[in-house]
Amino acid sequence: MKSRLLAAAGALTLAAAAGVLTAPAASADQIWYQGVGRATAQAACPTNTAADTEAGWTEWTASWEDWPNHGAGGYVCTRQNTWAQESTGEDGYPSAGCVPTTTLGGPYLDFLGGWSLPTGTAGFNDRDCANISPEFAHFNLVFAPSGAEQASALCQHAFGVSNTFRTTTWGPSLYGCVA
Repeated sequence: MKSRLLAAAGALTLAAAAGVLTAPAASADQIWYQGVGRATAQAACPTNTAADTEAGWTEWTASWEDWPNHGAGGYVCTRQNTWAQESTGEDGYPSAGCVPTTTLGGPYLDFLGGWSLPTGTAGFNDRDCANISPEFAHFNLVFAPSGAEQASALCQHAFGVSNTFRTTTWGPSLYGCVA
């Protein structure tokens, strides 16, 4: 009985190891998470637009997180997107963290070390991007510190469009991407 049990355990270990060794490599190296607060557990989550789905965002799901309500926790809606690029800033892909959307000091958007954000990304009230604001990104955005030419290339890469726009009230490195 003991030898059969050991043989079965050995076979399971071998099968598990073979599965790990033959599993395909992940096709992306960065997962971005997005969350927005909900007033109650019954409040509906947003629905994805066709552009969100095309860009790879999962559907919004209801959840609970520790970050809402100044760290006291609360009901949220979350989604994620897996991106197939990693940016170091040396290859034409800049990186940004919490960036004010206007020269007047906010609301802020958190690029989480990346360079693009889809329409609907939650805004923040503070420069640490800790307190959710009722404001949100009204456009697909890129962070392009080198200017309009870089913004055009980044918009093409992230959203499949190369037309950009910038208003005088936005921070100097933020560009909207439009078809």
